[in-house]
Amino acid sequence: MFEAAGFRSGHQSRRWPWLLGSILLVLLGAGWFLSQHLTITTGGRPSTPARQTSLPSLPAAAGFPRTEAGAAEAAAGYLTMLDGPLVLDPDALTQYARSVGSSGYAEQLAKDSQDAAAQLEGSYGLRAAKERGLKVAIQPQPLAYKLTSPWNGWSASVAVWWIELIAIDGVTPTMALWETSTLSLVWEGGGWHISQISTDIGPTPGSDGSALPEQLSSFERYRHVV
Repeated sequence: MFEAAGFRSGHQSRRWPWLLGSILLVLLGAGWFLSQHLTITTGGRPSTPARQTSLPSLPAAAGFPRTEAGAAEAAAGYLTMLDGPLVLDPDALTQYARSVGSSGYAEQLAKDSQDAAAQLEGSYGLRAAKERGLKVAIQPQPLAYKLTSPWNGWSASVAVWWIELIAIDGVTPTMALWETSTLSLVWEGGGWHISQISTDIGPTPGSDGSALPEQLSSFERYRHVV
């Protein structure tokens, strides 16, 4: 009886390594299968590109922060680009307008920018002068700004009083255009983008009337506010 009991105990001892080995092989096989399956389904590229159903993210324009000061700086910065030397290069102007326009306004901003550049060209012939090899100066400079909408962190309206200096070397004296532009901005794709823009003439030095214009009474002097 003792030997029989010993035999049964020895038989079970010899079976344990075999059972453990079998379990280990099963686990290894399952792990290999899962690793191959995950590699195929998540690591590989699909043979057919997925259809894009949403608009691509807009680039963060110039890195202006999502603050009141950042919105004011963005408005002034975009204005000086859209009305600066880019007006002499239609393709570059269109590309820039699309990059700083909001998803619903980019194409309209590009069109409006081209129209404004065409009006400027019709009045002063800056592009034609440059093509003739003449030195052309076109320099917009923000003077003062004012946030005209309550701050909510996602949109802002900024009025910018600015002056544009224009000259063609040896042809015209330096001329100054005084304007106030209001830019509506929205936060999209990690940056400020223009959703609307409008421009009014003036105020200009020597204009009629003695009342102090709003641009000198309630606007902040522009001095790189960020």
